[in-house]
Amino acid sequence: PVVSAGGFTWNLGFNYTYNNNLVSDVYPGLDRINIPLSNGAGSDVYAAKGLNYPALYTTDIARVQNTDPTGAYYDASGQFVGRPVVNPTTGYPILNTTLQYQGTTQPKHRFGWTNTFAYKGVSLNTTIEYRGGAVIYNSIGNALEFTGAGIRTTYNDRQNFIFPNSVLATTNADGSNSFVNNSSVTTRDGNLEFWTNSGYHNAGSSYVTSADFWKLREVSISYD
Repeated sequence: PVVSAGGFTWNLGFNYTYNNNLVSDVYPGLDRINIPLSNGAGSDVYAAKGLNYPALYTTDIARVQNTDPTGAYYDASGQFVGRPVVNPTTGYPILNTTLQYQGTTQPKHRFGWTNTFAYKGVSLNTTIEYRGGAVIYNSIGNALEFTGAGIRTTYNDRQNFIFPNSVLATTNADGSNSFVNNSSVTTRDGNLEFWTNSGYHNAGSSYVTSADFWKLREVSISYD
C-alpha cells in the first residue's frame, strides 16, 4: 500500500522478468537450424549458435561493410559502413540475398505494474505491461506497400527520389572499392515499380521493426 487514509487506499504491485537465453550449439557442421512453421513450411526464425533463441534472419539491402575483405562492398576505411548501396542505373537499393541476423523475437524484458485504487466499497484496478528487447517481421507491411496502401508509399508523393543515405560503389583496377555519397542518382520510379520490384521492397529487413511496447492490459471497476 502507498496510501491508506480516510477510507481511501492505493496499492501498487510490480514484477519483472529478464530472459537472456543463448544457443550454445546446433547440429554438427551447421551454424543455425531453421524452425519450421506449424504446417512444416520454412520460417524466418532459427536456432543459431551463439545467439538468442529464436533468432530472426531475413534478406537485406546491400550495405557497405568492413568485416570481410573478400566480401562485397568492403570499405577498409570504415567511413561508409552500414550505408545502402544503390544501382547507378536505376537508383534502387541492391538486394543482398544472403540472410542477415536481425535480432531475437523473444522479449528479454517483461515488466508488469498493477494499481488498485479503492474507496470504501468501490475499487479501480489497472494492469500495465511492458515487453522489450525483441524485433518483429511485419509481413503485412510488404503487402500494404505492394498495393500502394502503405503510408511509406506516399512519403515522396510517389515521385522519383534519391534513396536516403545511399552511396554509389565502383570497383578500382586493384580490386578495391570506392564509395561516394549519392546526391544525383534518383530512383527510376517512385511508384508501382519501386514498391513492387525494387531491392528495398524485396528485402525482408525493410519490414523488421522493434517489437517493444507498453500496453494498458486491463482496467476494471468493482464494487463490494
